[in-house]
Amino acid sequence: MENSGSMFLLFGSIAGVYSFARLVVGDISSFFNKTNLAIEFDAQNDVKQWFVGPPYLNNTVARRVVTVNVRNKGGKPARDCEAYIEVNNGRNKITLPLHWADTQYNALSTSIERVEISKIPRRLDVVFSQEGQSINGCCVASAQALATGPQRDQFFLSEGEYKVRIYVNYNSGKSVARKFVIQSPSNWVGLRMRIA
Repeated sequence: MENSGSMFLLFGSIAGVYSFARLVVGDISSFFNKTNLAIEFDAQNDVKQWFVGPPYLNNTVARRVVTVNVRNKGGKPARDCEAYIEVNNGRNKITLPLHWADTQYNALSTSIERVEISKIPRRLDVVFSQEGQSINGCCVASAQALATGPQRDQFFLSEGEYKVRIYVNYNSGKSVARKFVIQSPSNWVGLRMRIA
């Protein structure tokens, strides 16, 4: 009888250790198999001058563009990613959509492109200015503004400094955000952005 009690104790101990090990392995697995987005910016590499033309624009133009990279540091893809910028101009805040690189844009676009972000970072266009523009300032890089160029519309930021928050919504309700300061220029090549 004493051996059967020892046997139950042994089996109970083994079952307890096995259950604990499964919980630990499950926690580690779920930690590495989640979505973990981060918005990254490097002023040396993410403020560039590009030449944009067909098929995006009818004529080729020089643009100064500020971008950020959205990186997924987790193991699970981020789905349905939408990006926005919240601009604080000192009087009020406005929220505008941003354009994901390598997605189409046109002047009549009314929808926001949704993308998936897995291990390869996605570039997000933030603001731009254009050689020969007739107004001082820059534009928020929405699909519509990229297609039409700088105009005095809801996407235009006149010359000055703006506190902004860039955020990405994903996976039906999750969000990541980062704050920046944009210097909207008097001359198109003076466009700058820094981390707030």
